[in-house]
Amino acid sequence: MHRVDGLRQVYVDGMLPHNEADLCLHLMSPRVGTLVLAESSAVNHCIRCRIHTTAPFFEKGAFFMEKKIPKLTVQLLAAIAMTLALVMIVENYFSIRISDTLQVQFTFIPNTILGAIAGPVWAAVFAAISDPVFVLFSGQTVLFTWILIEAVSAFIYGWFFYRKPLDTKNKADWLYVAGVVVLIQVVISFIMTPIALHFHFGTPWIVLYSSRLIKAVFEIPLRIVVTMLVLPSLQKIPELAKLMGIK
Repeated sequence: MHRVDGLRQVYVDGMLPHNEADLCLHLMSPRVGTLVLAESSAVNHCIRCRIHTTAPFFEKGAFFMEKKIPKLTVQLLAAIAMTLALVMIVENYFSIRISDTLQVQFTFIPNTILGAIAGPVWAAVFAAISDPVFVLFSGQTVLFTWILIEAVSAFIYGWFFYRKPLDTKNKADWLYVAGVVVLIQVVISFIMTPIALHFHFGTPWIVLYSSRLIKAVFEIPLRIVVTMLVLPSLQKIPELAKLMGIK
């Protein structure tokens, strides 16, 4: 009776017993009645149901991530290489330095393109690989925090802009881009970068955030407008649209 009660409790709780070997030996005994075998079958059915109900969740997640990771073709690698070269050119020749800890950069343009053609994973990988190379060419010191910042930024661009068609006439697309720009500003400009600057150089928090708040007032609208002018135009080019996963 104790065995039967234990199995009944297993069925009610939907959990496996702690002593599975003891349970299996008991089930193999010819003295076990039909009730025990029936309840054991119910337990197995319950376990199978749980596995069956959780499996689609992971399958959908894997399928969704697969859609975000394009196949590395020769055309895609060439486009990534050209985009990274554009990042280096823009960073070195089209940046406006306001202070030692603040500068206005237009690298968001090629970074947006990189995310749109490579997806979040490959964009983050190639951004992390290329950043120390660019830093060494500029004669500066390679810091892991900056590599991480570039990778996270590229991942966000890729997550939201890969396979995402945009239309300048669509108000919803403007709001979508605005949301992405604000997200990047919050995560990169207001969280990760100030922490890195404070950690490495000891810059006071008030200095870091006061200047960035003023900068964001002008930079956020600029990024929204430029992104909505650049990406929809590039998506009209069939070859680039194919790389961006847009049919």
